[in-house]
Amino acid sequence: MNTVGIIAEYNPFHNGHLYHIQKAKELTQSQYAIIIMSGNFVQRGAPAIIDKFSRTRMALENGADIVIELPVIYASGSAESFAYGSVSILDALNCVDYLCFGSECGQIKSLQEIAEILVKEPTDYLIKLKTFLKNGLSYPLARQKAIEDYLFSNNNISFNTSKEELNEILSNPNNILGIEYCKALLKLSSYIKPITISRLDSGYHSTELGTHFSSASSIRKHILESKNLDFLDSQVPNTSFRLLKENRNKTYPIVSNDLSDLLYYKLHMDKDLGLEQFLDVSPALSNRILGSLSKYENFDQFCNLLKSKEMTYTRICRCLIHVLLNLKTAASHNSFVNSVEVPYARILGINKSASKLLTKIKENSSTPMITKLSSQTDALSELGKKMIQQDIFASQIYQGIVSSKFKTQPYNEYKTELEFYN
Repeated sequence: MNTVGIIAEYNPFHNGHLYHIQKAKELTQSQYAIIIMSGNFVQRGAPAIIDKFSRTRMALENGADIVIELPVIYASGSAESFAYGSVSILDALNCVDYLCFGSECGQIKSLQEIAEILVKEPTDYLIKLKTFLKNGLSYPLARQKAIEDYLFSNNNISFNTSKEELNEILSNPNNILGIEYCKALLKLSSYIKPITISRLDSGYHSTELGTHFSSASSIRKHILESKNLDFLDSQVPNTSFRLLKENRNKTYPIVSNDLSDLLYYKLHMDKDLGLEQFLDVSPALSNRILGSLSKYENFDQFCNLLKSKEMTYTRICRCLIHVLLNLKTAASHNSFVNSVEVPYARILGINKSASKLLTKIKENSSTPMITKLSSQTDALSELGKKMIQQDIFASQIYQGIVSSKFKTQPYNEYKTELEFYN
């Protein structure tokens, strides 16, 4: 009884995601697919367009067997943090045989070889990395250049990829995320075997719709810009189409600028103590943010104002989300990222046909399972209690935005029932 793990955001769930689940089960001969999914905030530093329970339902109706929430401190973090948190949960379940992810290159061997360099950090590689950083390159670009130089200037390395192919691998977001998944597996000494499949859509950042397979970015763009959602009929599974059509302007769409007033208030509230207390916010960025507050108009505009050669737009977005959600830099965060495993796994939903899998997880998991917040959080470690409170706070912020925008009653996170699908 093989089980495949998939790490996703489903923002929203579309045909490419359906294909991924089906192909992952087929390639690994798996009966079950466990999904690790971001909650109400996603890795690009933004709120999800639709809430986590709606996205859970879409996944369960289209081949997912269990959906587990990725804690917000990982879900809103860097690619490395996002990957480590996700893989750590899958590893701790002690029942996942494969990890299947999409990539632009579709070459697992190349991704694993690059990951091994980044985990082992050979001296020659580190020297090159430090040199590029001193020359003013951003960390992602410096790392890319250091890997290229290391691989093609070291005669002892056997790497069956050309410079052009390597540059292509290191320039595409899903390849980079795939490398981080492989790194996390190595760090955890995990028995889970990674496999990758080539993406079918036009690319992570593409805003153009394809015939049947389009990126989540392009689908979100057209949801926001279109008067009706008929275009979605060819882009998402029928069950997702129905849910998205029924709930438009009732519970979604939520966008970054919906956070503008809250963020402005939070920045002013914390300005006297400085913003470097928050996760990923350097003293230099803190000064830059506070020095630009008089020019603040909204979330998106402020991120564009703050971005620079050294600091990408997406990283700025993540930093501001960390401020808004009160995710702080401290020993506690270092414990999260460097711990052997995430201190709990919260199940958002389960397919009823996967009851045997749930039993297997409960018998074998080395981390506590949470299916009901109101009765199962007291037994968590202090680290786990702190992390789950961060998740709950993030959901309260999100639900407050939904309630204010669409004049609806916010749900109570503690009373929300586990999503079951027949």
